[in-house]
Parts: sequence; C-alpha cells; structure tokens
Amino acid sequence: MLTVFAAVAELEREYILQRQREGIAIAKQAGKYQGRKPIDRASLQLILHEHRKKLCKKF
Repeated sequence: MLTVFAAVAELEREYILQRQREGIAIAKQAGKYQGRKPIDRASLQLILHEHRKKLCKKF
C-alpha cells in the first residue's frame, strides 16, 4: 500500500514540475520571467561572518 502511495506521489510531483516548466516558458515568451535575482556577495559575506561569530560563542 505504501509503495502505491509513493508511486502516486512521485507521479504527481512530475506533473507539478511539468506544469511549472510550461508556466515559466510562457512567462519567458511574454517577457515577465526574469529568473532568480543575483546574490549580493558583499552582504552575503557579512551575514556569514556574523553567523559564524554566533556559532563560535556557543562553543
């Protein structure tokens, strides 16, 4: 029974991904999809530094 549910869930996940890809393709054609925003490396480094400082204080 569990195997059947797993198979149905996997199939449904594939359908969701297929619909997502189709939607992204349509949005790209319409010029509305720009993709993921680029990461600001400077602020990312600052955040990582602060996080590491907090971790070091715990130990």
